[in-house]
Amino acid sequence: MDIQFYGFLHLRDTQHSTVNVQVSSFVDQVRIYASNALAVSRSLGAYDLSFTLLTNEPELIRAAHPEAAAELTIASIPFSTRVPEGVRFFSGHYKLDVFRYLGQHTDRYMAAIDLDMLAINPPPESLRYYVDNGVALAYDITAQVAPSAGADALRGQLEDILGRPSPGRWSGGEFLAGPPEFFSALTRASETIYERYLELIPTAARVGNEPYQAAALDILRHEGYRIDDAGSLGVVARYWNMPTKHHQAPFHAFEGSFMLHLPVDKFILEKISRRGPLAPGEALRSYRRLKWQWLLLELAARLRKWRGRRGTHRG
Repeated sequence: MDIQFYGFLHLRDTQHSTVNVQVSSFVDQVRIYASNALAVSRSLGAYDLSFTLLTNEPELIRAAHPEAAAELTIASIPFSTRVPEGVRFFSGHYKLDVFRYLGQHTDRYMAAIDLDMLAINPPPESLRYYVDNGVALAYDITAQVAPSAGADALRGQLEDILGRPSPGRWSGGEFLAGPPEFFSALTRASETIYERYLELIPTAARVGNEPYQAAALDILRHEGYRIDDAGSLGVVARYWNMPTKHHQAPFHAFEGSFMLHLPVDKFILEKISRRGPLAPGEALRSYRRLKWQWLLLELAARLRKWRGRRGTHRG
């Protein structure tokens, strides 16, 4: 299948850029994300799929995680997007520079993915149609984010950014795919509303690359651009290894997806990266086993905490 996967890691030690993970230092942050990049690269490699990590600081990656730096294909690209200092999800805003880079690339078909993901199955045959025909894909997560942010708030944020009515479709940042022309069009659309997005940050329902990306996809669909949902095709799914405000099916319902986004499992993915090259299906088996180990450790910690409180109360 003629598809090239890309992830990105923008680094700046003066900004808090970690998402859904606690780290002890900036070097630890780089190490965690580099290990996740290594895990997703190896999981894709199990199905003969290639992955490239885009970054602004390859030397920092080499210093923090020599093994990942030696094995990964790493490309240094310019990051020039204006991002306000101190904004939440600071580095995620630079996804626009990734769109710009992919829009100028010569690959026939590309997918921009997050690093905290795993390829747990072979790519479905449905994906081959999109690759062969150059049809774009995005991941619709409206039903997942509406219960926490509010459907009206999401739609309102998009309408404020766009300056017109919107159906309120929200896309996840973990998977976007298409030919270079798609990413070029997405860059253009993002640039038309990015400054307006920045103006609205103080009152925004959500911050990061998702709001301006969702608005840009809205623009392209409004112009007649075909962008199908990768989630309904089984190409990608998002699983939260924790209680959620939205209804989430049991984990076994996610096991048939090609790619699985695991936002709160960066430490589990780091452990998977220590196991060396992955065979087909091994990423899923490893995650399933480590997930249960994590759950048992979590339950044991809660039990110790409960016993401690009980002992204090008796005292």
